[in-house]
Amino acid sequence: MIRRPPRSTLSSSSAASDVYKRQELDGFTEGAYYWKVAQVNENGDEIMASPSYTFDIAGDLAKPGVIAPQGGSTIDMVHRDTLDFSWRPVPGANLYRLSLYQIVGGTQRAVTRIETRNAFYSLADLKKLDVGRFIWTLQAIESYPGTNRVKRKSDEARIPFNITLGIKSDLKIDTPAVIKTE
Repeated sequence: MIRRPPRSTLSSSSAASDVYKRQELDGFTEGAYYWKVAQVNENGDEIMASPSYTFDIAGDLAKPGVIAPQGGSTIDMVHRDTLDFSWRPVPGANLYRLSLYQIVGGTQRAVTRIETRNAFYSLADLKKLDVGRFIWTLQAIESYPGTNRVKRKSDEARIPFNITLGIKSDLKIDTPAVIKTE
């Protein structure tokens, strides 16, 4: 409880609205806490008080551990009909935010962004993809029950990878100087 001295020089009209609107306290560890506002007399006896309220202090979530595609890997999409992403579940997380970007000319072009409650995602709309460099980002989120409202979240993991179609870049086609068509 934060107490205002009984012989305060603050006027009663300015105390709550101007000075005691916000208070930061250090030294709290993770856990559930209760608070209330109380008016006390010169003896320290409580005259009146608000209802008790609760708040939680929780640490940050751990960054998700990536399984696939791993950083720096190259995915050959020739015989695939999905691009699969997977990661290790993060304790406390109940939602994951995944974004996929293609690097084109040094800039990131957004390909897709999804939220899932699973530790995997399969991108089936391969028309969104092209050959080249990509970055996928992943963030673990703890949301309030029954909502997607964020309670706490992890730092974002950024994983670069490449997509190819299995065509060798040194492929050379020899043809005669003149090609006849009918």
